[in-house]
Amino acid sequence: YVTDIANDLEVERISAARERLGHIEAFYARLKDQMGSVPDGVWPVEDAMVSVAIGYHSVGEIDTAVQLLSRAQAHKPNLRALEQLGEISRKRGRYAEAAKYFGDATHIQLDNALLTHKMHARLLRMQGEAVAAANQPQQAQRLFRDALGRWQNLIERHLGPAGGRLDERGRADLSLAFSERGRLFHQLGETRHALASFEQAVDVDNESANVYADVIAFLLTRGHYTAALDAYHRALGRDSVEEYYKVYSTLWIVLLARS
Repeated sequence: YVTDIANDLEVERISAARERLGHIEAFYARLKDQMGSVPDGVWPVEDAMVSVAIGYHSVGEIDTAVQLLSRAQAHKPNLRALEQLGEISRKRGRYAEAAKYFGDATHIQLDNALLTHKMHARLLRMQGEAVAAANQPQQAQRLFRDALGRWQNLIERHLGPAGGRLDERGRADLSLAFSERGRLFHQLGETRHALASFEQAVDVDNESANVYADVIAFLLTRGHYTAALDAYHRALGRDSVEEYYKVYSTLWIVLLARS
């Protein structure tokens, strides 16, 4: 069922995924009746609910997504559910509500300590953005600086190469850290440091199309055309960057150049 749900969501067969979720919930109910609890190693039912909820969100069925996310939370506090609920609240303009969801998510510990640290640092930035949108600039600045310190700690102690070359996962993690640091510097008004961090994000993982796309999108939407153009030219020279990204970025660059 877990594999089938993943396949259904990939091709947006949301109703089929919801039906399979019902089978999973029935399976969990039988396990509890027979064994008293769900054994370790079984995919948590709340994770299944969140996955299906994200599928509903992706096709615009927001109310159904919220219902499933809330049910997942009722089973057990879930970081992904809180993050999604926060994103939905933010998009609806309920910034104080979004900030609370993001803040609550930072209190949930995952099995992996490094992943927990990365997720909490990212959520602090998202909480800060929601707080800033709710016209609480001083609190937002504190959250941004807290998140910035956590990313800096990760870069210095965990994500940098320890006397050797980084593998693919390590490059992706370090690039994400530089990118997040760039976002936070930008929020704090430190534009020069922000642009330098985005350049480092590209330098670390210069074969990743996602890195170029994220950096270019962030820079263009905030008026940093020259820096975005530099990243765009670097992406054009990489065979690893799919044509889709190159064409999409080209159209965006040309549109802005004419405006």
